[in-house]
Amino acid sequence: MSCRCVVSLLFLLAAGPSFSDAVKFDEQGGHIRFSYFDANNKPVPSAFGFAYAIKHYNHLGVMTELQRFDVNGKPVSRPTPPEPMKIDEQEIAKIKQVALNYLIALQTLDPALMKATLHPSLEKYIVEVNESGASDLRKTTFEQMMQNAANWNRVGTRFPKHPRNQAIVLDAYNRMAAVKLLSDNWVEYIHLVKLGDIWYVKDLVWDLNRPDA
Repeated sequence: MSCRCVVSLLFLLAAGPSFSDAVKFDEQGGHIRFSYFDANNKPVPSAFGFAYAIKHYNHLGVMTELQRFDVNGKPVSRPTPPEPMKIDEQEIAKIKQVALNYLIALQTLDPALMKATLHPSLEKYIVEVNESGASDLRKTTFEQMMQNAANWNRVGTRFPKHPRNQAIVLDAYNRMAAVKLLSDNWVEYIHLVKLGDIWYVKDLVWDLNRPDA
């Protein structure tokens, strides 16, 4: 028998209305139902395309199914996710190469390689000190990286003649990977995702490679 506990959380979406997410739990604390409402308390579709969902658990408390419904109670189907992918030595080699391709594209003025390496929704940041003296983030976009690949090393002096590039896979699971990328210029932490059969650099944070750091 489920408990009557209902928790309301307000979410302000960047490009949409406010949502009230009504959440219910069972006696074991399992999150069994959540619903979305607008500012007038009317059911609305969430950003994921459904108005409410019901979770089912096994005797161990592990979720086994998530049923989604629209505002009229009609089931909302979603594509079956692919089977979990095994990360073997071959996949690790692919992950390393894609991470290295990001550097190689800059070093060899290869925008085509950069385009094949980066996901278009790339998020790249460095922590800097702003004009007021506070720490802040500076973003580099996919479009800027494409320009950098075409022009940044045009005079051929941005990198050593024989650059030292090293990709260290910190972790990988299914279609996600985290890599530490070391070069003469930078230290970078990269997240990669695999879409279809292709690995992409999705986002990264970076800093200058300071020998005294």
